[in-house]
Amino acid sequence: MPQPELDPDMPFRPPTAPPPTDPMRRNPLPPPPADVWETSPYRPLLDSLPRDVSQILGVGSTHHVVSEPPEPPSSHPHSLFGSLFGSRKGKGRSRGGLYRSHSTTGAGVEMPMPEPGPSSRRHHPSRVPTVTNIVIPPPPIPEGERPPPIKFNHIGEHGGFVNHSNHRIIYKNKTYATALHLLEAMKFVDKPEIAERIRLALDSNEVYRLSSQYHEHVRPDWGRVFLKILDDVLYLKFRQNPTIRHLLLNTGIADLIYADPNDYWGEGSSGEGENHLGKALCRVRERLHREGER
Repeated sequence: MPQPELDPDMPFRPPTAPPPTDPMRRNPLPPPPADVWETSPYRPLLDSLPRDVSQILGVGSTHHVVSEPPEPPSSHPHSLFGSLFGSRKGKGRSRGGLYRSHSTTGAGVEMPMPEPGPSSRRHHPSRVPTVTNIVIPPPPIPEGERPPPIKFNHIGEHGGFVNHSNHRIIYKNKTYATALHLLEAMKFVDKPEIAERIRLALDSNEVYRLSSQYHEHVRPDWGRVFLKILDDVLYLKFRQNPTIRHLLLNTGIADLIYADPNDYWGEGSSGEGENHLGKALCRVRERLHREGER
């Protein structure tokens, strides 16, 4: 069948099929229509049509990203927005987002970016701003007025704070009459017979006598580990005796000073001693607080 000639001055109109001349066959369905766009006169029309649908609709390919700020103009690389949104140098380098900040403390906190919500129309995952360093400074801690220090000795309300107070301690299934008994016995861990004699001493005077008598057998690292062992012994003492434990916790954050002329254990006669017993009690108090004791 000859193809119709196209007139370029006439509007395009598909040709009308001629009426059927063949008699009706048993199949009542008509033959499928021919694809006129596959014929040679109409193929140039397809080639002339724009390939991008967005050009036909005239809407472009702009997507409105709700959560992204507008980019600064490229003609002002050193403007305020240039420092706010990151560096624009280098075509292949990705720019930092609005959320990048520079730490003045030298450490950053990595925090994940929240995922876009249902109202966000983001269609380009590659354009999601990445958050590398968000520095959240800690809130300022109000520094209240520190309470006055609490002084104690072997008498009075806080008499149970001293090492030789009558508060027994159970350590490795053995009972020690006072914290002093356990502390002095720990000097002789390599000499269990001496440690046992100290444990069974009748009072603190006998403890001091035995410890002095066998001073040549004191463990060689005693000077290095003494304060750590002191903390552990005092912790057992206050952990196992609720009355003095509550008394210690009720001192709050006040400094504890052992009012004793010994300038190593207490404040000394001049008030400028090292106060190791008072400092150890403060450390034990803090440890109990961390464990949830009130």
